[in-house]
Amino acid sequence: MMFVLGLLGWILAKFGFSSSPIVLGLVLGKIAEQGFVQTYLIGSAQGKVFEMFFGRPIAIGIIVCCVIALLFPLLAARKKKQVAESSETFKLPTLVVTLLMAVFGGVLLMETKEMSLLGSVFPSYIALALIALSLLLAIKTIVGKSSKEARHISSLIPTNRQIFTIISLGFWTLSMPILGFAVSAFLSFIAIMFASNFEKLKAKTMSLYFLISFLIVAIFYILMKNVLLIRLPVGLLF
Repeated sequence: MMFVLGLLGWILAKFGFSSSPIVLGLVLGKIAEQGFVQTYLIGSAQGKVFEMFFGRPIAIGIIVCCVIALLFPLLAARKKKQVAESSETFKLPTLVVTLLMAVFGGVLLMETKEMSLLGSVFPSYIALALIALSLLLAIKTIVGKSSKEARHISSLIPTNRQIFTIISLGFWTLSMPILGFAVSAFLSFIAIMFASNFEKLKAKTMSLYFLISFLIVAIFYILMKNVLLIRLPVGLLF
């Protein structure tokens, strides 16, 4: 799951989509859903659902802060005359990804029909918001100025180091049930450290890399297994 989401985040970053909101959504999504459903239940019991979400001072203050947080970067960029430049990069790929997100929101909305009324409240609103925002971004991309896609399309192609890093992380993920967490992590750390180096390594540097990789994996292994009591995959070796 971590490997697939990491790869997806890297691809989205190539098209100008920040991974920070995705991570924030994964962390706060469950908390937001619990609060949303609780407020919805209280509002439904009192017959004041709209007032519960939009009629209280705290709720209004939070909504205003959210609107400011969404609009401020756009207004600041427009003031500095940078909106045109940012909208011109990867126009066609960005449009494709945006439309795919809208389709994904439609699929999620269809899935909520098989859920209970209470269980579908939060996912349906999130799906509708995803569709609306994706379509707005698609319209903004279409009506934007001419694309500079030809100049920037080469940066979409991963470099050899990036490909090697992806392969190393994939090896870590797939070999963990076979070799165990410690051995697969140690081998992957070494591979990534070699991939991130731009110079020909000497024997002393290579030995240092081996030592650093061993210490990092050993410390994390001890902390996760003996302190946090996390059940780590046990393979054939360790």
